[in-house]
Amino acid sequence: MPIAIFGMMLVSEVSEIVFTRGFPRMNFSYMRYPVISVHATSLFYYLVELFLTTHTMIDAFGRPIYPLRYVMWTCSVSPYPYL
Repeated sequence: MPIAIFGMMLVSEVSEIVFTRGFPRMNFSYMRYPVISVHATSLFYYLVELFLTTHTMIDAFGRPIYPLRYVMWTCSVSPYPYL
């Protein structure tokens, strides 16, 4: 599920930046690059997780823990959503 979601969001952002570069008044199309990098990195992570990783840590309830997933989440989510 995350692979489909991040894949579609990446295609959406890339198509949006290609579309907005055609307009001369769109001076802020470069601001889409951080969003594209987050979607591309997340898509790459979930593809690697699906095909290459094994569960190395188990929590108290017996579920697998993916430490890199939580690190990526804390780096990509703004701590100040209302600024």
